[in-house]
Amino acid sequence: MLETSAQRNPLSMQLHETLRGTVQRIVYTNEESGYTVLGLQVEDQRDPVTLVGRFASIQLGEGLLCHGNWKDHPRYGKQFQVEHYERNVPNTVKGIRRYLGSMVKGIGPKKAKQLVDYFGIDTLRVIEHEPHRLTEVIGIGQVSAERIRLGWENHKALQEVMVFLQGYGVSQHHAHVIFRTYGNDAIRTVRENPYRLATDVRGIGFLTADQIAQSLGLPPDSPFRARAAILFQLKASSDQGHVYMPRSELLGTIEESFKIPHLALEQAMAYLDQAGDILLESLEDGDTAVYMRILSACERGSVHRLREIMEISPRATTLRVDAILNQFQKDNQLSLADAQRDAIKMALEHSIAIITGGPGTGKTTIIRAICEMVRRQGRKVLLSAPTGRAAKRLSEATGLDACTLHRTLEFAPHQFSFQRNQDNPLEGDVIIVDEVSMLDIYLFYALARAVRPGSQLLLVGDVDQLPSVGPGNVLRDLLQCGAIPVTRLNQIFRQKENGLIVENAHRINRGTIPILPQPPPDQLLDFYFIPREDPNQGAQTIRELVTKRIPQRFGLDPLQDIQVISPMYRGEVGVKNLNTLLQEHFSAGQKKHIDFSGNRFCPGDRILQTRNDYDKEVFNGDVGFVIDVEPENGQLLARFEDKELTYERHELDALTLAYAVSVHKSQGSEYSAVVIPVFTQHFMMLQRNLLYTALTRGKKLVILVGSKRALQMAVQNDQIRKRYCRLGWRLQQHSEAPPLPWREQDHAFAE
Repeated sequence: MLETSAQRNPLSMQLHETLRGTVQRIVYTNEESGYTVLGLQVEDQRDPVTLVGRFASIQLGEGLLCHGNWKDHPRYGKQFQVEHYERNVPNTVKGIRRYLGSMVKGIGPKKAKQLVDYFGIDTLRVIEHEPHRLTEVIGIGQVSAERIRLGWENHKALQEVMVFLQGYGVSQHHAHVIFRTYGNDAIRTVRENPYRLATDVRGIGFLTADQIAQSLGLPPDSPFRARAAILFQLKASSDQGHVYMPRSELLGTIEESFKIPHLALEQAMAYLDQAGDILLESLEDGDTAVYMRILSACERGSVHRLREIMEISPRATTLRVDAILNQFQKDNQLSLADAQRDAIKMALEHSIAIITGGPGTGKTTIIRAICEMVRRQGRKVLLSAPTGRAAKRLSEATGLDACTLHRTLEFAPHQFSFQRNQDNPLEGDVIIVDEVSMLDIYLFYALARAVRPGSQLLLVGDVDQLPSVGPGNVLRDLLQCGAIPVTRLNQIFRQKENGLIVENAHRINRGTIPILPQPPPDQLLDFYFIPREDPNQGAQTIRELVTKRIPQRFGLDPLQDIQVISPMYRGEVGVKNLNTLLQEHFSAGQKKHIDFSGNRFCPGDRILQTRNDYDKEVFNGDVGFVIDVEPENGQLLARFEDKELTYERHELDALTLAYAVSVHKSQGSEYSAVVIPVFTQHFMMLQRNLLYTALTRGKKLVILVGSKRALQMAVQNDQIRKRYCRLGWRLQQHSEAPPLPWREQDHAFAE
């Protein structure tokens, strides 16, 4: 039905019209913005009318009353631009059947047909006001009737929440999450204290909650706002690697950023301290350390557990170490250096020990030897690493099983806790953890809690790599505290003839420009530098390298063997643009795709998991491939290692393309070939440890593309960003405050 308003807008002189009809098809929808193109079946029109506008969770069969104007699109023709709309329940049998079958969870097309065939145009009234009558339909019992009633109530509540939140700029995806979090209390909760969204709902931070609060009329100095701002800033600082923030810096940042009066912040801090959400601790310089409670619990608890472990001497060895090592060398046809032998003896003699060194310094050989020694003693060794790829490499190197730390510690996703702890410790006599530079304070505390006093803990890692993505600088603090035995490996063993990857990694680590060879035409090298000054040219060169030159010249698979690693996300040679360029090549001709939050996913795409999903057992940094997509129902089928997983539309925010990844996301992984852009465009991220970490991901081939000036800037910049943490300081103290008891709500912060 088309209704024309007689009133004209005196400014635009455009005729305002109203369309009433039923959603016949959905051509396109953006889950984040709500922008939708749909076909509306108007009563007096033969063909559906094309509507464009922002809609909240529109579904097939839904009735709409839309207000707006007609527009002529240069490509798509006549469209109705919707300015605002109202939802109407359908008033035809066909519309009701389609509406129930597609929109109300728990019904589906089959049951919708059964209901409408029986109750006809009265179906919706019966479901809402006389649900007991649903059992009159053959095949629908009491349980099914109750499920339909609840599905209808939830559907109505969700629609109300969606419309309410849409007015405050909340995306459809986040509106769904808010409804799942609060249920029918969503609107009341948001109205009373919108800042709860920042702590309760994944993906909604303080800034979004602040916008909603301002729209609702909460004053800028509201106690809710001040408390939320403190927690937000502490969380933001932990995302930058800090375990605590100095009080003066914390309050100064909040005052400047959010214009909250100092007195309101002081009162909010006192409230949070009293409530136990934060913890205050005096610093030596007179300032005060402000901790999120969970981070203080992890830092204190780590120290407490390490001291308990170190108090008990390991079981004395009854084997002749030198004789066994000599036999190990003979069996493996190698010669251990004095530093390696010393490292092995140190690891066997102490409850906790650390081995650190760069690539090619023999860390893996030492681990193999220790495993052999422990097994000859009849004791059990456990091997673990932070990521799946690192665990797989550890297993391949030793011939023994190795697991991720989450699996080793038996993480229970629904309880969000590790089953292995001080009450149920790990059963290994010797626990070896590789890639320790990646451990943040959360995961390190979980590990420390699970080590049984009397067992031995060996930590192995490269301290010159990037620190953990999460808060803390665990490996560096443990090395510097002086309380734990350490072996530092400096001699390079893994150096093939004419091989430059390992040598250049160590040159960069020493602050020396890497060797940039002039490759002879008839010889393949493992390291190349391709000079490019213009980032656009660099991006095209990288595309050509990955898609043609490397596969043709080195026989490597472009999807399985080659990884682009970029220092930044933005710019022509940033992760995002390089992913777009490479996807255009590898997904050319693919007609099926799903668009979500700026990403397009096609069958065959290489993808990256961006957060831990304990139900699916895929973790932040895992790389997989898209097997298939179903655009209509928003499902994506992916393969990660040996398992196939289904992602619903609302889960797609956990995925991104992985033709190119950031340096942090590449940690713990090794690739046959690595391509690294190095441009002054990335001057903010041109750091020695960043370049060193990226380069050491390559096993057979590393290619740098960029300018020599940018390369020199990265090598010379050895400034390590300071992280506020006190793990090392605490280990140096003779007395220590007792660890904080763990609270149920602490799990949410640890996620």
